[in-house]
Formats: sequence, C-alpha cells, structure tokens
Amino acid sequence: MSTTSTHVTLVHEGERLDVAVRTGTTVAALLFSQTARLGFQEVSVTTADGGYVGGSAVLGADVPEGSVLLLGDDGPRLGAGRRGRLLQAAGQVLRGTSLVLPATLLVALLVLLLGGVPAVVGWPVLLPPAAKAAGAALIVLLVACSAWRTGEEERTPTHEAAACLGLPLLGAAGAVLLVPGGLVDPGVVTALAASWGAAAAAMLLWLARRGVGSAVSVWSWTLLAVLVTCVYALSLPLTPVLLVVMALGAVGGLLVPGLAVTFPDTQVLDLDARRLVGRSVRERRPSRAARVTGSRAARTVRDALVVSVELEVVLAAMVVAGSLTALRVAATDGVAAWGARAEVASVLALLLLRPRTARSRALRLLPRVAVAVVMVVTVLAACLSGSEDVLAATLSGGSGSMVAGGLMLAGGGLMTAGVMLSLHPSAWWGRAGDLVQGLAALCALPSAVVAAGLIDTMRQI
Repeated sequence: MSTTSTHVTLVHEGERLDVAVRTGTTVAALLFSQTARLGFQEVSVTTADGGYVGGSAVLGADVPEGSVLLLGDDGPRLGAGRRGRLLQAAGQVLRGTSLVLPATLLVALLVLLLGGVPAVVGWPVLLPPAAKAAGAALIVLLVACSAWRTGEEERTPTHEAAACLGLPLLGAAGAVLLVPGGLVDPGVVTALAASWGAAAAAMLLWLARRGVGSAVSVWSWTLLAVLVTCVYALSLPLTPVLLVVMALGAVGGLLVPGLAVTFPDTQVLDLDARRLVGRSVRERRPSRAARVTGSRAARTVRDALVVSVELEVVLAAMVVAGSLTALRVAATDGVAAWGARAEVASVLALLLLRPRTARSRALRLLPRVAVAVVMVVTVLAACLSGSEDVLAATLSGGSGSMVAGGLMLAGGGLMTAGVMLSLHPSAWWGRAGDLVQGLAALCALPSAVVAAGLIDTMRQI
C-alpha cells in the first residue's frame, strides 16, 4: 500500500511538535497551518545537519519521512537586504521604547509610596500640596497618553498583559494624591481611593483600546475595588478574607484555560444538521460560522495567551497577599492553625504542580515565582517583625532549625524531582502529580474555611 502521509518533527524555541501531513505538501503550506500553534511569523527552516530548506520543498520528495526541521528567526537571512536593515533599525527603536512601560510603572509605584504609605501607616505627609497637584497633573497626562496609544504596535503577549494590568496603577497613584489631609481615618480613604482610581483608569484604557487584555484588567481592578469597599463598609475582619482569597487564587488557576479561550456556538454546532431539525417559531435563525483563517487563528491564540498571563498574575497576587496571614495563623495553636497549615500545603502544591502542563514559558514560571515570593516575604517578615510577632517567634524559637531544615529538604527534593522529570519523562510520575494536584485542589477551600473560623462563626449565628 502506498504511503499517503509524511511524518516530520518541527522544533521551535525548544518545543517539539510531531505532525503528519499529506505527501506532496510544501513546507510553506505546513508552516502556514502551524502558525497559530507555534506563534511564529517568518522563520528559516533548516535540517538537523544545518541544510537550508526552502518553502517550495515538497514533503516526501525533497524532505524525506521522519525528518527533523529546525525553525529559527528569519532576521539574519533578511538582514542582507534593505528590508533587513529597516527591520534591524525598527527593532532598535522598539527596544528603546520598551523602557516606557517599566518607567511608567516605577513612577506610579513611587507616587503610591510617597502619597499612600504615610497616610496608611500614620506618618507625617511627605509631599506638600503643590507637589501633590503637580503629581496628579502628571498622572492624568500619563493616563491620557497610555489611552491614546491604541496598542496596535507589535508587542509580545507578556508585554501586553503587563501593560494592561500595570497601567491602571497610574489611576491609583493619581487618586491617592487627591486625598485631602486631616481626615479621621486616612488609611481607609486612601485604600478606597487607590482601588477605585485603578478601576477607573482600567475602564478608561478599555474604552480606548477595546482589547481582551484591557477587559480582563477592568474586571480584576473592579473586583478588587468592590472587595475593599465591602471589607470596610461591612467591617469584615481582614484575616478570614485574606485566607479565603489565598485559597481562591490557588484553585482559580485550574479555570484559566477555560476562561482564556471561548468559542461561539456557531463555530461548534453542526449547522447543516441543525437546519434539518424543525425550528420553533420563537427560535432565532443561527448565524453562519466565521471562516477560519490563519490570521484569525493566530489572533485567537495570542489573545488567549494574553488573558492567561493576566489571570496568572492576578491569581499569583491573590496568593501572595494572603500568604503572610496564613503563615501567621499556622504558627498558632488550635483547629484554625491546622486548617491554615493544610491550606498552605495545598496552595503550594497547586502552584508547583499545576504549571507542568503549560505550553508557554511565562505560564510555567508565574505560579512558581509566586511560591518564591511567598518564601521571601516570609523571611523578610520574620526578620523585620519584633519578637512579639507569632511568625518571628516561631522561626526564631527551638523549632526554627526544624522549619529551615524542612524548607531546605523540600526545596532540594522539588529541584531534584524537576530535573529528573525533565530529563526522563514518566507517565507514572505524571499520574502521581495529577493525583496530588487533585487532592490539593479538593482540600484548599475547605481548609481555608476552617482556618478562617467560618464554621464557628456560622455555628454562633
């Protein structure tokens, strides 16, 4: 029987993809069909021995069965001509303008520290009224410039996600500067002004850009503002709220793939068979499915990656925000302490195990970076707090060496397991990871409820 398909392996940025295509297909057609999956635009194709493969090469004839095709950047090959020189110049300009976002975020954080921290902590005001007015005018100008830049310039999905989530901090900084002095409770007013200022700035950016990343930013900052308002309006205790928020941040990561990509019903329904069925009088006629093209598929994959990165950043921030409170509760005695210990173990297990199936490097790193930040925050809190702090007393007491040894053993074991699994993939270890991840996801929220004392509260009510 004649062979009707040719099997090749594509290697792009460390990712291997085995594909089977019809014999006689050109390399250009194969790359066009995989653009949305791998995310490249212009690449140079070479074989494993360094030979160049053109786009007109035919699979099965010019490219034999089982070949390994290496996909690299096409910039060096185009650099010999005028177009290549223009691309290099444009790349230098873009690299120069890539400092705009970090500089803007640095200004926003600096203004928040100078204008918000003294009001919350109770220190004397560091900025005079004239400096506050000038800073507010500068913030308004930066927000307007950010909204005017419609985001049509070519940026990586990670950079776009950082811009969508970070630029609303300008609104928070401007709102903090507008808080008047001499208030009875300046900390509450400052927190409310910062949260709602960030939500307003995110809404302005979404109205100007209308992108999926801006929409996720609006939802995130608005939910934060609503949560802060409910905490202060209802006089809710902060410790139970942070414990539940931490658990939700860990479990919510399991919903990221489903929230990042959504397809209309018209794209998945069999419309031909649907029209044969008798329709109701009140049923609307289904619209036709949109034509699937390479550019549309690439845009869908890019938008999904932007949304995924934004959600991972938001969920990681939720975990970090509640980690210190959970560790302080875990350092005490009683049922709530055991619930907090179970919650911390479940959350850390979820953050370490969940990213192992992610295809993007950013999605694999963000949850693990959150774990590292939690450890750094714990050490800093123990070092900077006084001896009366529960966490500092626990780490500095007789059990401090045991805790440090346990952390070192756990970290070394995780690093060794990661290296071994990367070098020797195993279905058995993968299944074991799935079981531990499922158990951690099942225990995270109930343990948070126990640690927050909500069961005793409901019993008293």
